[in-house]
Amino acid sequence: MSLLTIIRPPKSNAMEQDSGIHLTDNCQKAGFPSGEACLTAGSQQEKALEKAKQMNAEINRFSLFKRPISNVYPHSEVTLGWVHNLIRGDYYKEETEALRSLDDPALAREYKSQNFDYVTFSGTFSQRGAKYLVQHSGYLCLDFDHLEKLTKMREKLLSDQRLKTALIFKSPGGQGLKCIVEIDLSIASHEEWFNGVKTYLRFEYGVEIDPSGRDTCRACFLSYDPEAYINPKYIL
Repeated sequence: MSLLTIIRPPKSNAMEQDSGIHLTDNCQKAGFPSGEACLTAGSQQEKALEKAKQMNAEINRFSLFKRPISNVYPHSEVTLGWVHNLIRGDYYKEETEALRSLDDPALAREYKSQNFDYVTFSGTFSQRGAKYLVQHSGYLCLDFDHLEKLTKMREKLLSDQRLKTALIFKSPGGQGLKCIVEIDLSIASHEEWFNGVKTYLRFEYGVEIDPSGRDTCRACFLSYDPEAYINPKYIL
């Protein structure tokens, strides 16, 4: 199954005839924006494009908010590499262990909301809220809750070539995963990407993701995970 086809299905010949639009570019016929998809594999142009994307990825930023969750004003702008170091370090270790020791779900929710910093992976904001978006980061946050086979799901996500996984770490409660993937907003909108990825994951793995990822201002709590993965290109 093509993830791109789910997100933005290519036009059929019948649709082309009805609309009066003639797609003579092979890239357009394949459902890609003209240009990038037609680059020859291994060519200098493709290598230059990949290098430019990597440089772009290193400077893509999003907002960090200090605890508690009721705080809606960002503390700073951060990068994936910075967050990865924070998660792998001991900064949230004490809070994460304390949260996972709580048996009462209500107490656990309250503790998490008061004691964990959070980020808006999809962009920078002047304050948390969709209308306050300053710049989209090009990332989509996938939230997998209550996974019975967490380690196996993590391995599947990391080996899936259709998903451009940038960062993956265990949730504060320890029973879910946070998976940050790259998206190209020149192909589809944030919401279209979310709906497409959601459909793909349901079809391919039989799992559902939290619908809150549809919102650009979706808050994601940071936690302690010494085994957090990051795509090597984000390591500065």
